[in-house]
Order: sequence, then C-alpha cells, then structure tokens
Amino acid sequence: MRASVLLLAVLLGACGGERRQVEITEAEDPVPVRPATRPSIAPLDTVYADSGLFVDPSLRLDSLRADSLRRDSLRQDSLARAVPADPDFRTFWPEFRRAVESGPDAVRQLASFSGRLGEAAFDEWLHDAAFGDGPFRSRVLALTPRDFERDGTAREVLILIGYNADGDVVPEDEAETESSVSLRFEVVGDAYRLVEISPAG
Repeated sequence: MRASVLLLAVLLGACGGERRQVEITEAEDPVPVRPATRPSIAPLDTVYADSGLFVDPSLRLDSLRADSLRRDSLRQDSLARAVPADPDFRTFWPEFRRAVESGPDAVRQLASFSGRLGEAAFDEWLHDAAFGDGPFRSRVLALTPRDFERDGTAREVLILIGYNADGDVVPEDEAETESSVSLRFEVVGDAYRLVEISPAG
C-alpha cells in the first residue's frame, strides 16, 4: 500500500500543473479481531431428582405401586390410631369377677355411680345383696360373657334364685318362691363399668 501512494504522487508531479503538497500518512495497524469464543458455562454441581423418563417402565410401575401401598398403610395406621377400638367385654368380665372375689372396694373401682346406682345404696346393701355371702355371689362368679344379653355395647344379665317353703335354695322347677338380681354394664368413657344393680323378690 505504501508503494501505491508513492507512485500516485510521482504521476501527479509528472503531469505538470500546480505542484500539490501531498501528505502521506500511514494508517495505524488495525485492531486485531479477537476470535469468537463460546461463553463459559459454570460446571454443573446441582443434582436433580431422576424424572424417571429413562428408567425401565416396569421398575417405575413397581415403585409407584410400592409408594401407593405405603401411603395406604400409613393412612390405615393413622385411622386406627385416631379411632380407638371398642372395649371388649370378654376381657372385662374376668377382671370384674376378680373384683367380686376381692371385696367392695375392688368392685367400686369398676362401677360408675349415678342415679341408677347410688353410692350410698351400694355401700349400705346393694353390694351385699348381689355379691355378698348370699346365694347370688356364687351364681355371679359362675357367669361367662355368653350369659349376658347384648344391648348395643351394653351387657345385662338376670340371675334367678328359687326357694322352697323352708327358704332353702332349690332348682327353679322345685321353687315355690324366687328372687332375682339384675346387673347391667355399659361403656363409660373407654371401659366397661357396672352401672346398675336391680334386686327383686
């Protein structure tokens, strides 16, 4: 490029005419163009959960089935804890019989006093009439849960005692008179309790 500029100056001078001052300048070296570079990417250091798209479908179905069964099991466990089971009279009755054998204080612990079963009457005569040394005690101790009639969750039993003319206890078909006592148990709170003693005769 420098040679071309000098040649142009000589030709202009040779053609005559006014001599022009030709100022020769040289351009600075062009700024070098940097090669295009790709933007740097920070290394990936985050671990993401597997979407499961590239997993064997059979394994994914098994996993979903296991998760579903686990959720159902947890739901049933929570429901079982939230709703307590009804008390079982079959386990309560042996406990009550042991209380009868122990005496009035033990029976009181398994009773619920109210208008139907007054504490004063229980202490004065109801306990002795049903569970004292009379004929009803042995009959009560011989009862099983199957001997009770069901009324919802309540259980009730009627015990009959027959007497002959001399006042001796005899079988019912030989009895001239009889007396009875009715016992009723209900669920109070979360357990069975004696709620009524009804002597008759």
